[in-house]
Amino acid sequence: MGLMKSLRGAFARRTPLAARNLGEHVRDVSFKVMGDTDIPLCLSLYRANEARHFPRGFLGYYEHGLRGRQFLNLIALRGGEPVGCGGLVYDAAGNAWFCFGMVAPAHQRKGIGTALMLARLALLTPVDGWCAISIMAVPGSVSFYRRFGFIFLPAAGDASATSAFLDVPAAEVEACRTFLAERRIIVPDAHGAIPRTPRPAASSGLPA
Repeated sequence: MGLMKSLRGAFARRTPLAARNLGEHVRDVSFKVMGDTDIPLCLSLYRANEARHFPRGFLGYYEHGLRGRQFLNLIALRGGEPVGCGGLVYDAAGNAWFCFGMVAPAHQRKGIGTALMLARLALLTPVDGWCAISIMAVPGSVSFYRRFGFIFLPAAGDASATSAFLDVPAAEVEACRTFLAERRIIVPDAHGAIPRTPRPAASSGLPA
């Protein structure tokens, strides 16, 4: 535990709100909580991103999770057009897991992914002054999450995804909410709608 805290302290300056993450294109996105009629859209986005961003064989698992509301799923819209989605869930220990984040290929590299990352962060409720976030990232997503300060653990063998964590102080969560409002990024009041899984999310292998 002492070593883990030391590692987290060493990387504390790599934060989600670092200037390098917040280009002018990160703006004018609205989010809503997924409804039943949005499930086909999410499945279409998954198929469009599957080859580059998700391990093979997860589509059925993803659909099951969507229909069973196993994680809160946000739909991203720009100009009224759905352009991405992403989930979050708390594990049994109270850590937040970001999962199944994706952007329509035609809208990638336009700030949507960053807005999605920050929107999910803004929904978290700090505990003892901190939010603990974990992910399972495929190789193609590692550089993206490193920009926000995620610390990656050594990959195990031929694992298709690597676990990483990020601790964010409550003050930065509040600053994130302020930033989103300034950039006209609308996030629904869904703090109380994030489900809690009875088992550690890592055992489910939820890809970010």
